[in-house]
Amino acid sequence: MPVHADGLICSDPNCRCHRLRGSEDFFSAYVFSRERELSFPAPAAVQRIAAALVAPLDALAESCSENGIIPGHIKGTVKCGGILLFSFSVTRCGTVDFTWAGGDARRTESDRFTLRLNVLSTKTTEATEAAAEQALCPVLPPEE
Repeated sequence: MPVHADGLICSDPNCRCHRLRGSEDFFSAYVFSRERELSFPAPAAVQRIAAALVAPLDALAESCSENGIIPGHIKGTVKCGGILLFSFSVTRCGTVDFTWAGGDARRTESDRFTLRLNVLSTKTTEATEAAAEQALCPVLPPEE
């Protein structure tokens, strides 16, 4: 349960003052969890969505890393119509790992996708929140 440094339980999901309870040694953690509906004027291939996420996720990783390593993780999913298409994970700068769902997930095209982004890090900068918000607004690369 998230608690403030003064021991009060916090129910505000947007509060950034949480400390984790569990031992005498408390430490601060940045936690960000958002879901955003992505909509496009014309159907887009899901592989373009994945490609569009790489640069903003790398910028986010840079903002909350120490020596290229994230002391925590960045994870998320992309769904279409409630069906998982792929998940992604970032634990170090410069590397976004994608895990694709089976079947025809890679061939999905739609004008609507749901992006969920979760960040947990014990190190942040002023740029972390802005970088996380930017990652929720990927810009599609041109079609080939």
